[in-house]
Amino acid sequence: MGSGKDQCTHMLDMWGMVHTMAGGMKRMKKLFLALVVMAGALAIAPAAEKPGSAVAEAVKDIPFLTEKKPNPKAKFYVYLMSASWCAACNVEMPHVVGEYKEMARKRVEIIYVNGDNTAEAAVAFMKKYKADFPCILISSPETAKLPGFTPNRHFPWAIVVNDKGEVLESARADKVFNDWHRITGIKAGKKKR
Repeated sequence: MGSGKDQCTHMLDMWGMVHTMAGGMKRMKKLFLALVVMAGALAIAPAAEKPGSAVAEAVKDIPFLTEKKPNPKAKFYVYLMSASWCAACNVEMPHVVGEYKEMARKRVEIIYVNGDNTAEAAVAFMKKYKADFPCILISSPETAKLPGFTPNRHFPWAIVVNDKGEVLESARADKVFNDWHRITGIKAGKKKR
């Protein structure tokens, strides 16, 4: 069994190991608590807001003629230039309104840039066709805020941009609204009968 002195030394060595382990445990406990506190702080901290798209940011403060505002989560935007005095525009508008339902579901937003002289004429034209998309007059200085928008004297005309404002297509409106699936890369849905 050994002498008392050896046993005492062994006990002191054991005590030292326990004390060292306890000190290590205390440090580990402090480290663990610090990690828990940091994780808790991160969990309750407000998440950084994801910046909106370039187009959504640009149009959010534009005073549109209609109550409807552009969808800030849209992936694509179609700037439709048209007017009540344009015969081809009157022919195309029912098709545009019909396509808009599917487009809106697939996060493609129409921003109607009207070429009439007055806001009243623009709104009356939209009501005539039951158009439910944001509208602004082409003569408004606010159109300069539309990323990728360039006025065109040919009506009806449409410009398709992605959410960054990069122009994907600029063509006659009938071509754009017949071909918007290809232009945006969005798969066509089944037509409801």
